[in-house]
Amino acid sequence: MALGLRRFLAILLLSFCVGNDSLCCDRTSERADICFARGDLRMHSASASFQLVSAGNSTAEEERIRPYTRKWEANVMATIDEVRLRRVVPGDAARCDVRHDVPAVLFSTGGYTGNVYHEFNDGILPLFVTAHHLRRRVVLVILEYHDWSDYTANRRVHCFPEVIAGLRIHGELTVDPARTPEGKSIGDFRRLLDDAYRGRIEFLERLERRAARKRLCLHHRRRGAVCDRDSVELGLESNPPSASLYRGLRGEISVRDGACNRSWRAWQDGEISSSTPFHFLAFYF
Repeated sequence: MALGLRRFLAILLLSFCVGNDSLCCDRTSERADICFARGDLRMHSASASFQLVSAGNSTAEEERIRPYTRKWEANVMATIDEVRLRRVVPGDAARCDVRHDVPAVLFSTGGYTGNVYHEFNDGILPLFVTAHHLRRRVVLVILEYHDWSDYTANRRVHCFPEVIAGLRIHGELTVDPARTPEGKSIGDFRRLLDDAYRGRIEFLERLERRAARKRLCLHHRRRGAVCDRDSVELGLESNPPSASLYRGLRGEISVRDGACNRSWRAWQDGEISSSTPFHFLAFYF
């Protein structure tokens, strides 16, 4: 009942924050705050703020947010930089250096970022929930971007038509279709990862097929080693009638030097068991 009431209040609040020249925050979630602003927005890194320029509204208004998804952990949240969203008159606004025609999404990669679980739970999944519906037409503004360039290091004034400060989070490693703009699920997130990494995975698979070719070595006590270059691993067999039985497996079986003979010498030296006449071993080259 309480959760349903919080959701209703959040929807009611955001209904007043969809027009131009608007600023509001949803603080009803126990996990994370999120703020929205629309209009003439200017990112002013020097003051850790976004300025909403309002020509006809001189009323002072400011919201503060630490854009990280572990709101209930006070010790962690204390390490996250705070950002202000504030309304200013044109005379007090910073001058735009770069203009964007897409929204900005502001979030932090501080806290537990670097731990694989938290990378997904606290960052990547909430980012998917919050920004996937924007279809890549978005600028990601990142706080505490570790050793790389981040929000505080960029001193140019970037201007946006909309800012989303903070990320939505549905739960531990959770994407709730009923709470996403397009009904997306965890399955959609998995497909996104598959699409993103498919080219790299296919490339590595091609390399493996070229490089990791197995050989089958048949070790006979009297005749030595014979090999089938491309055969699969058969395991250990005992007392086959002859090597010719295996000629049809995957190509011509022939006597070879190199690894097979080295293995044969290892068998002769007692490093390979001599309990059976034939030994089948797979080797990679």
